[in-house]
This record gives sequence, C-alpha cells and structure tokens, in this order.
Amino acid sequence: MTLDEIARMAASLGLPAVMFAVACSIAAGMGLVGGAVITTALAMLGGPFGMVAGLGVLGASTLIGNAVANYGIEEFLVAVYNVHRNNGRPCSELTNEINTLWISYELRRRIINRITCCK
Repeated sequence: MTLDEIARMAASLGLPAVMFAVACSIAAGMGLVGGAVITTALAMLGGPFGMVAGLGVLGASTLIGNAVANYGIEEFLVAVYNVHRNNGRPCSELTNEINTLWISYELRRRIINRITCCK
C-alpha cells in the first residue's frame, strides 16, 4: 500500500466523521448525554430505518468519499450524470439539477459540457 492510497483512505474517512460529529452535536443540543447522544445520532442518520441504517449510511458515505478522493469530484459527477442520461433522464432535467449543486460555476459548465447529452 502506497502513501497516496493511505492518504486517500484517510480523506474518505473524513466525510463520515463530519456527518457523525454533526449528528452528535444536534443530539447533544437536545439535552442528551453519553450513550444516548451516540444512539440518537445514529438513529438520525438512519432516518426512519433507525440505528442500523445509520451505520449503513456512514459506511456508504465512506465508499462515496473514497471514490471522490480517488477520481476527483468532476470525474465522479460526470460518471454519475452519464449513468442518469443513459437511464433516460432528459438533458434539461440533468442540466437543471447540475445548476443547483453547491459547486463553482466553472465546474458546473465543465460537467454539463462533458455529459453525453450535451455533445
């Protein structure tokens, strides 16, 4: 395992850690302490499916974070939107969705230009 791979893995662990820290902060703000904070935070992340799903959400966010760390946000988003396009979503709908993302204007333009429906 190279140092670059270790750095990517550490970067991908940052996303679930931040998500869990925010959920714990919200739970603690509700007056909970100790184990109740952790239980409530996991339940919040899992939504209607509870704590076990909260652990799944953290695991899935690790995989997503790892993919973004490996390939970069632009490559990841282009791949995701090309799959949506291949599944039949109209170009106008994809463009509107991309324009609502919290990314820079320049990155939005590059992604829109690279998805297959806009060539």
